[in-house]
Amino acid sequence: MNIKRALLILLMAAFIMPSIALAQEVTTARFVVTKVFADGFDGEVEVTITCNTGIPLVQSAMISEGNPVGFVVEEFIIVDVEGEGATNCEIVEDGETGYVANYDNDYSDSSVSCLFSAADDTLDGELNLCDITNTPAPVTVSLTKEWDISGAVNDEVDTTFYMYVHSYATIIHPNAMNPCYEGDEYNCLYLHYEGSATQTQEFGVIPSHEGEDVYIYEDIYDSSVESTNNCGGGYEGMEGHVTVYPGQGASCTFTNTVFFEGIPTLSQYGLAIMALLMLGVGFVGFRRFV
Repeated sequence: MNIKRALLILLMAAFIMPSIALAQEVTTARFVVTKVFADGFDGEVEVTITCNTGIPLVQSAMISEGNPVGFVVEEFIIVDVEGEGATNCEIVEDGETGYVANYDNDYSDSSVSCLFSAADDTLDGELNLCDITNTPAPVTVSLTKEWDISGAVNDEVDTTFYMYVHSYATIIHPNAMNPCYEGDEYNCLYLHYEGSATQTQEFGVIPSHEGEDVYIYEDIYDSSVESTNNCGGGYEGMEGHVTVYPGQGASCTFTNTVFFEGIPTLSQYGLAIMALLMLGVGFVGFRRFV
């Protein structure tokens, strides 16, 4: 009985081994990774490849624009099967703060990684390409308006204002009016503020590694209102500006103070004293001239 069972096992192995041999291909796989920064940044980031077969399983290297990286995986086994257990390799970068990545493996684009898999035939036993493009992510600019109306009487000041913003960078704010004229080289928006309560509005700006300036101006038609801000120095008639960088937004506060120069008035005690003084002066004058 044991002899028959051994012969059966050998017979089954004879049929299974050729199919396994046909399903596997031992080779040397090569991967080439390129890098592009959309804004011309020349920094380096770390890129890592991780495979579930081959030697070594994990490799890392520094990469920059114009300096591609090559990875070689020896004794790489491509399993020609679908589903679980398929051979695959994944390439990801550590990333630069303030940038978003797009990975292109010649088959599809991804914001996560370059994934090569035998399950979907994107894994080549010889050469695999991965192109990574980094684009600056939008940053937030917060613009706050606050009022000091202690000098106002009976709401005599109009607290409705528009803040005018412009920048050569792309501005993102879908609900804002765009006052740019046709042909302008810069991007613009109006932000509407109403009421004396402190209000903050935000908008997005796409920066660059060199920094992008955002200029802010407030039209004031009421001579009783004085405007100050902590944005920074004025520029070409603008009242303030901030500079944004990848991963670094900015904030700015405009404070409007109301001043009223009223006619001086006297209290009832002041009026009484004034009347006594006038009566005294009149009495002295009457005595002198009579």
